[in-house]
Amino acid sequence: MVVIAILAVLIFAGSGTAWSVSRIKIPVPHPLVRVLLAGDSVAESMGWGLSVDAYKYNVSIVTVALIGCGITQAKTVFYGGVITPTEPYCQQWPSTYTRAVQRFKPNVSVLLAGRWEVANALWHGHWTSIDHPGYAAYIAQQLAKAIKVLSSGGAKVALLTAPYYASKTEPFRPDGAPSCSPACNRYFPEDAPQRVNRYNQILRQVALRYPKVATVINLNAEVDPTGHFTSTIDGVQIRDPDGIHFTVPAGGEWLRPYLLPKLAALWGTG
Repeated sequence: MVVIAILAVLIFAGSGTAWSVSRIKIPVPHPLVRVLLAGDSVAESMGWGLSVDAYKYNVSIVTVALIGCGITQAKTVFYGGVITPTEPYCQQWPSTYTRAVQRFKPNVSVLLAGRWEVANALWHGHWTSIDHPGYAAYIAQQLAKAIKVLSSGGAKVALLTAPYYASKTEPFRPDGAPSCSPACNRYFPEDAPQRVNRYNQILRQVALRYPKVATVINLNAEVDPTGHFTSTIDGVQIRDPDGIHFTVPAGGEWLRPYLLPKLAALWGTG
């Protein structure tokens, strides 16, 4: 606790008498660590719970996650078994995050991406994925760009490893089938654990290039401790039934004692 000592002197007009007042100790709280949370809708769902009573961990959080966007700027992806265009604002994430950094002036910026990076993407006229070296190199370039943008105001950057996904839990009914049972559930390419592992590997490799700025926090190991998608931990359902997002607000609230002290410590060591 910081203490400010004030020595006040009262001078009574006309009497010429000065009265010395003893030192007054006024407690001043430590300023909160300002955290900017960037990423996709998975980050957004996590942020709802993280921000609840974040001040108890000496943190304040602003979330600027972009729904439907990661750090890839591919305009077309194969997602959930459907060819779909990404949102136009996804192309503008560098300028969006730059403005957020300038406005909020974070001490620590956090990035949670990965969901859109592991989907099949139409890139330079060809379908590709993170399994291919060329597209993996592109993802690495985008992560490096994100580190530079999110640290542009002097903030430390926390890169969160992506969790595993299981959107196969959403029923898929083949064309012409009169009904669907759980047996119809279908794995999508973006749910493959090996793709998540590849993204997290790239994340770590890029972070090594910025040792004074970037730190990797292994969110994957915390929320998927058995090495595969985990819905419930300690009796708390932390992942949404869609197999992608965190439950709101329980998932983020469950993560607070794990994640928020780490974020506050990043700035403390800075």
